[in-house]
Amino acid sequence: MRGAFGTSAVALMAAATLLAGVAHASSIDDGNAGLDALNKGSYDEAIRLFTRALKAGDLASSDQEFAYLNRGRAYLQKGQRTLATSDFRAAVRLAPSDTDAQAALQDALNAGTAYGRAAAPTAQSEWGPLAGMAGQTWMEVDGEPQQYITFKWDVPGQVLSFSGLDRHGQETTGAFQLDPTNQTITEQTTHSGQTVTAQIEVSDNAYVETMQNNGQYERVSYTQTGSSSFDVSVAVPKDNDWQVVKTAKLVLASPDLVAALGWKPAAAASAQGFWNQLGSALLQGAVAGVASGMQANGQ
Repeated sequence: MRGAFGTSAVALMAAATLLAGVAHASSIDDGNAGLDALNKGSYDEAIRLFTRALKAGDLASSDQEFAYLNRGRAYLQKGQRTLATSDFRAAVRLAPSDTDAQAALQDALNAGTAYGRAAAPTAQSEWGPLAGMAGQTWMEVDGEPQQYITFKWDVPGQVLSFSGLDRHGQETTGAFQLDPTNQTITEQTTHSGQTVTAQIEVSDNAYVETMQNNGQYERVSYTQTGSSSFDVSVAVPKDNDWQVVKTAKLVLASPDLVAALGWKPAAAASAQGFWNQLGSALLQGAVAGVASGMQANGQ
C-alpha cells in the first residue's frame, strides 16, 4: 500500500498528460487532505474529503480503493461499523490482493460478533497463537491469494484439525495434536496425495513447522503481526544455517472473501492435469478476469 494518492505508475506519467493531471488534481488533493485529517483524528473531516474525492468520479482504481479503505477506517473510529464494512468491501472488490483491505474488512466484521470472539486465544499456552486460529479461515497471500485453510478444535486443547483449498483446486487436510505427556505438538498434513509430518515449536507470538518435504528439510515460520495476520517464511538448510527462500502473508479471511474467489476442488485427476497444463500465466489471467467481472457486476 502506498502512503498517499496519485503515486501509481499511471500518476507518474502526469507530466506527459497535463490536461489529465489538472482534471484529477482536486480529487487527488481531497484524498491527500482526507488522509491528513484521518491521521490527526479529525474523522468527520476525513469522511467529508474522501467522499468528495470519490464522488468526483475521476480517481484511478487504485486511488478509489485507497479512499474507500481510509474512509472506512474513519467510519470505524466513529463506531459506524456498518458504513465502515461497506467501504472495506468496496476496497476489497477493487483490490482483492490488498492485505490491508482484507484485514480491515475482517476487523470490522469481527467487531461485536460471535465470529470475532471465536478468534480470541484460549488458555492453552502450549498452543501459542495456534489456539486463536480455531474457528477461523485463514488465507495465504503471496501477491495474490494462494490458498485458504479453516481450523477447528476436534478435541479442545488437544487436537486442532484443518482443511482447505488452493487456487489450483488442490485440497489440504490435516491436524495438530498435543502429546500431553511431554507437551509437544506434531502436525500431519495431506496435500496433493502426499502426507507430511512436522514438529511444531511454539512461542507467545509465533509457531514454526520443521518437516522433511521431498527429501529436503524445511522450516516454515508463522510470526503473528496482529490479531488477523501472520508473516510467513520458508527456509531450507544452507551452510549449517537456515536460508529463507520464500515469504508470504497469512491473513484472516471473511466468508465473503472466500466466496468471492470462486475456487472449486478439482473434479478428478484428469481435470487436475488439464488445469496444470494451462500454466500459471493463464491461471493468473483467469483470476484477474473473475476479479474484474466482480467489479463490473458490483458484487
